[in-house]
Amino acid sequence: MVGLMAGLFLCIQAGQGIGENAAFALFLSSINVDYLPYMYMGLGGVVFVASIAFSASLSRFQNAIVVKWLLAGS
Repeated sequence: MVGLMAGLFLCIQAGQGIGENAAFALFLSSINVDYLPYMYMGLGGVVFVASIAFSASLSRFQNAIVVKWLLAGS
């Protein structure tokens, strides 16, 4: 169980590391740099909501399969 969760976290972090630079470059090439602060404000809100939902699911659902599917779905 721990190995599976660690593998899922590794996949998420690897995808973030690979995709973040490409997405940032595409964003800056197509949109003016003046919109960059608004993007970071929106990103902060999305990360906040996702973190709260994930931490609430850890305490609410006692079934480990539900938590694995939530993490895999993210």
